[in-house]
Amino acid sequence: MKITMKKILALGLFITLSMFVFANITNAYVNVKGYYRKDGTYVSPHVRSNPNGLKYDNYSWTQSQGLYNETYGTRGAEWDTPTYVTDPDYYTGQQLYQSGSSGYIATPTHSSSSNNIQVNTTKVPVNATASQYGGWYCNNGYKKNYSTSQCDKVIIPPNASLNYFGDDWVCNSGYKKNYQTNNCNKVIIPTNAQLNYFGDGWVCNSGYKKNYSTNQCDRVIIPENASLNYFGDDWICNRGYKKNYNTSQCSKVIIPQNATLDYFGNDFVCNNGYTRNYLKSTCDLSR
Repeated sequence: MKITMKKILALGLFITLSMFVFANITNAYVNVKGYYRKDGTYVSPHVRSNPNGLKYDNYSWTQSQGLYNETYGTRGAEWDTPTYVTDPDYYTGQQLYQSGSSGYIATPTHSSSSNNIQVNTTKVPVNATASQYGGWYCNNGYKKNYSTSQCDKVIIPPNASLNYFGDDWVCNSGYKKNYQTNNCNKVIIPTNAQLNYFGDGWVCNSGYKKNYSTNQCDRVIIPENASLNYFGDDWICNRGYKKNYNTSQCSKVIIPQNATLDYFGNDFVCNNGYTRNYLKSTCDLSR
């Protein structure tokens, strides 16, 4: 009895492991790295199914849309001899592949004797480079012309240079693009100003403020008990003083009894236990 039970357990374990291995084999995918054929044709990286003889499991596709290939061997209703490629009667990969929608312009041909597949990939235009993921891109200094599917040379005007991506131009520092003439005009910097961070305009120096009417930089007039603000283009009252918008001066903050200067230094707050009386500007004992 003990021997029989051991045999049953061993058989069950064997069946379980076999099913696990078989499932992994039939459902696994194979990643194929890009490579060059002997004729110099580049084949992009793609994914294919692990061959197991099932028609609906055997297919091959690119990661974008789908790559169709012919299949060979003995065919049956549900089973074929193991193959890495697709049965032409079962999948839309055939239409994608032959129409070029999969990223290739290709006409698959085969010979029953050699089972060879020949693929003619998309031609790369002049001044372009083939992409490892399919298709092509223009070289540095050239821009894609979507009408002609060619690469046109980037025409760089004076006082400009190629942009970061190499497919257009940008004005040099100190010059600004004129969209009407498609050229670079020199930035005219007024007195008490300097070139901005991007180099295509100007900003007033600290202590000066832009006058949009004259397009110049006017000096900031700082009243008593005030100082230049953080940005340097206006003034703020010193701590303990508050701006008077009628006189454009800084008036002293009057602090009543039972109050202190607030956090910002331009008003008062009542001490704990007191409430502000806005009519009298005093601090009354809380009830």
